[in-house]
Amino acid sequence: MVEKDKSIFYYSDKLHHIIKGFFIKNKAFTLAEVLITLGIIGVVAALTMPALISNYRKKQTVVQLKKIYSAMSQSVQMSQPEYGDIVDWDWDLNSDKFAQKYLSTKFLVLKNCGNGEGCWNKERGYLLNGSVYSDAPSYTSGGLASKISLSDGAFVAFIKQDNNHIHIHVDVNGYKRPNIYGIDIFVMTFARKSFSDYAHNISKEGLYMFGHGLTRNDVKNVGCAQNGTGFTCGELLLMDGWDIMRDYPWK
Repeated sequence: MVEKDKSIFYYSDKLHHIIKGFFIKNKAFTLAEVLITLGIIGVVAALTMPALISNYRKKQTVVQLKKIYSAMSQSVQMSQPEYGDIVDWDWDLNSDKFAQKYLSTKFLVLKNCGNGEGCWNKERGYLLNGSVYSDAPSYTSGGLASKISLSDGAFVAFIKQDNNHIHIHVDVNGYKRPNIYGIDIFVMTFARKSFSDYAHNISKEGLYMFGHGLTRNDVKNVGCAQNGTGFTCGELLLMDGWDIMRDYPWK
């Protein structure tokens, strides 16, 4: 039994030296092998990087939009104990004064541009269908838009439509491109009371995404489609649990 055990150890030791010698002998790669490996890595990176970058942009967009929507909602809630019900707020104020008084209290504002220059990209903003949005916050006739720049780089513009509702345009990454509605620019609606039109079916006062109250199909048909404006895409994200689904018209 002792001799048998010795022979096992002997052959095990020999096998160890053989394997060790093989790896020492073959530990270096040839130049051709290195180039082939780098080529394979390059091809894999070229195939996967665009998808990874796109997914990262999607997540960042949703996180930032949700953050701004939440902060705006908190501003509304905090203003009500001080100023009363939304319907009783001073709706005769212009966009700038109304936004400062009621809607901006929960934001870390880096700069308040009011209805002057700045706090919005000079390209105005593109619609999903590729056309330039002619009535963008930076070019709204009569200087009706009130704009602020947030500490995280986002832009928020308040445009009073009438004494019953305000549209709030949000560019989640500020001056950075692509500056497209539905991709990095979104629209909210702040309503004094219930109202309905082609893009809303709002049952009571409050803050909503543009397109609130429509069905999912109508949200896509009204604007959140490749040939649409992109205005209702924020509502689609909210409907889908703040997630970008496969049918979302992402570019």
